Amino acid sequence: MYYLISIVAFGLSLIPTSLCHIVARLIGTLIYYFIPVRRKVTFENIDRVYGETLTSTEKRKIALESYQTLAIVGIETLRLHYTSQEKLLSLVSVHGSEHLDNALAQEKGVIVFAGHFGNIVACGCAEAVRGVPVNVIAKGMHNKAAERFYFETLQKFGVKRIPTRRSKEQITQALNQGETVYMVVDQHMPAHRGLICDFFGQLASTTPAPTRFARETGAQIIPCQTAIRQEPGKHQINYREEFLLDLDGEEDEILRTNTERINRIIEADLQRYPGQWLWQHKRWKAHDKPDDWNIPKDLLKLLE
Repeated sequence: MYYLISIVAFGLSLIPTSLCHIVARLIGTLIYYFIPVRRKVTFENIDRVYGETLTSTEKRKIALESYQTLAIVGIETLRLHYTSQEKLLSLVSVHGSEHLDNALAQEKGVIVFAGHFGNIVACGCAEAVRGVPVNVIAKGMHNKAAERFYFETLQKFGVKRIPTRRSKEQITQALNQGETVYMVVDQHMPAHRGLICDFFGQLASTTPAPTRFARETGAQIIPCQTAIRQEPGKHQINYREEFLLDLDGEEDEILRTNTERINRIIEADLQRYPGQWLWQHKRWKAHDKPDDWNIPKDLLKLLE
């Protein structure tokens, strides 16, 4: 299986980028219409966020684009294995790099948080090539051949992987060494790893990791958003000014307050690129089964 994936990836790397994007959009469209993988979840999530503010046609457009984005990311990630470092750098433009570079210069470590927008894999690899000491938290895959191929691709560009299980020591070590740890913060977290927060007016278990590790290590926090540009194969990274922690209150209150603030940033990012977000993910499990969670009193109103 590994060699089959490699052959397919090599073949895709020989095809012009513009044609690959046409093929990817076609694949995404076919999946959307004929293979209803998570389509019900996708529309439920879009309804949660937009309600009656968008028409059915506008919602279908967002859903279709999200499937096309997934297909583009899949094909681009395969092609990435056979892309040179120089080529990758030419495909990714970085805005606000001074915010990250200034934070790295403090040598206290940097936590970069982002959501699932565009191709975060290609962008992370490009930053490693640019010289950023990139560590990413990534779980394993069920298909071990695909896992091997994927992590070899990351390693090729200098990205270091931190497994999701028992990751605390490795995250702390990377930050103490003045490196950067990239955290994706818009996925549902199991009860032992998440805090119940408001996300688009509904309950969502959210990781408090950026705040917690910044408190423990003194690392700075930098918000980031990635996006696929209109020109085929091109990507954009947007870094923003340092996220300063609100330190009022007890420890639990500090974690919750700042995690909520991070959610507001992800919400704003989603409004900018709704078709590039991972709508297929079950983000609001806590809202659908509130009895399984310890809901803060001030958030109970969201269930009314």
